[in-house]
Amino acid sequence: ITNKAGTAANMTLPVTAAVGSSLEVIGRGATGWVVAQNASQVIHMNSVSTTTGTGGSLASSAQFNTVTLICTVANTDWTVVGSQGVLTVT
Repeated sequence: ITNKAGTAANMTLPVTAAVGSSLEVIGRGATGWVVAQNASQVIHMNSVSTTTGTGGSLASSAQFNTVTLICTVANTDWTVVGSQGVLTVT
């Protein structure tokens, strides 16, 4: 649960994750959140994917946006299985 004032709360995907690992983010703070990636990582949301590697990210657009991610390829691929609000995919 993020609750940061001033700028978005930055979180980074774990470098190692087994298939089926999950991650949930709830944005309590007014400035939102950003899920950053490590090298070779990507997040898939419906038919859109983030840029692979450290240049890609998934971000909230408003307070109380949420996302649930599941690791679908060990260490590298994450898929959005649930979200609330409009998320920004870069």
